[in-house]
Amino acid sequence: MITNKKNDLQACLNKNGGRLTRQKLIILDFLQKNHNHPTAEVIYRTVRKKLPNISLGTIYRNLNYLAENDFLIELKSKYDNKTHFDINNQDHLHFICLNCGIIYDIKRFEKILQGKFKNLGKINRIECSLYGICKQCR
Repeated sequence: MITNKKNDLQACLNKNGGRLTRQKLIILDFLQKNHNHPTAEVIYRTVRKKLPNISLGTIYRNLNYLAENDFLIELKSKYDNKTHFDINNQDHLHFICLNCGIIYDIKRFEKILQGKFKNLGKINRIECSLYGICKQCR
């Protein structure tokens, strides 16, 4: 739901002296509706339909800002060597198919991983990608 993200983003922007632009809102709205881990280029092609004058550079700047402030996750894929973006900023794993490149979220592994590695210290964030062949490609 964009309302919570919008309120959180507004608070973060106010704290950092930034502003809530239409570009940020449209990018967040697109990601809220598309959980398929798109690249900046895919986001650009779609957002451009609403904002024809937006540049790819503006998309990247806004995505970088949103990622740096934990509104989304940057996911580097070894399938296509591109950065994909995930609006789900809660700890979770990803499965990436080496044949078709589809990315699936894997949830509910956080507690297992934190239990296994608690002797290392306090875990603040988990980022992990599993690579293999998905059911459809197998």
